Amino acid sequence: MKFRLSAYAASALVLALLTAGAHAQSYGAPSGRNSVDFFSPADQWSGFYAGVHGGVVDHGRVPNPFGNSKAFEGGLQLGTNVQFGNFVVGAEAAATYSHDFRHDMGSGASLKQSWSGSAKARAGVALDQILLYGTLGYGVARLEPNGSVTSGAVNVGGLVFGGGAEFAMTEQLTLRLDYTQSRYNGVGFTAGGLKQTRDIVDHSVRAGVSFQF
Repeated sequence: MKFRLSAYAASALVLALLTAGAHAQSYGAPSGRNSVDFFSPADQWSGFYAGVHGGVVDHGRVPNPFGNSKAFEGGLQLGTNVQFGNFVVGAEAAATYSHDFRHDMGSGASLKQSWSGSAKARAGVALDQILLYGTLGYGVARLEPNGSVTSGAVNVGGLVFGGGAEFAMTEQLTLRLDYTQSRYNGVGFTAGGLKQTRDIVDHSVRAGVSFQF
C-alpha cells in the first residue's frame, strides 16, 4: 500500500508540473516595451549536460546532516533537456557511490549499500534562471551482506522519484539541489538460518554541478 501511494504521489507531482508549465507558457509576461520578461529564453535549458553530485542519504527518513544514521554519497549524472517556452522536459541517468551506508535488518543483520543508479524522466517550469522540476523513474542498488547475514550480495530495483531546483550560473554551468526517494520492496536475505524479506527506502538530499553542451 505504501508503495502504491508513493507511486501515485510521484505521478501527481509530475502531472502538477506539466499543468503548471502549460499555464506558464499560456500566461507568461506579454511582449512589449514596458513589459517585464520573467522567464528564460526559449533555449536556456535545451541541450545535453553532464556533471557531478554529492550529498547525504538515510534509510527510512529524510537525512539529518548531523545525525548518526546518515551516510555520504557522490556520483555522476548525464542527461538532456528540451524546452518549450518555459516548460522543460528531459531524461537523466545517474550513478552514485555511498560510503558505509548500512540498512539495519534487525538481530545483528544488515545490508551494506555500495552503489546505486537510476534512469529518470524530468519535467519542470523555468522561471528566468531557475528550473523547478520533478523526477520519476527506476533505480537499482547493490546490497552486500553485513553482520549476521549469510546470503550473498544482490542487485535490487524499484521506483525512484523526487524533485528539486536548478540555477543557471552561466549559459553552460548550472547548480542544483534536490531530494530523491528510492524504494526497493521485497529485498531477500538470509540471517540466523532464516530466509527473510524487507522493504528498503533510501532518502537522499544532494547538491550538484552540471555543464551543458
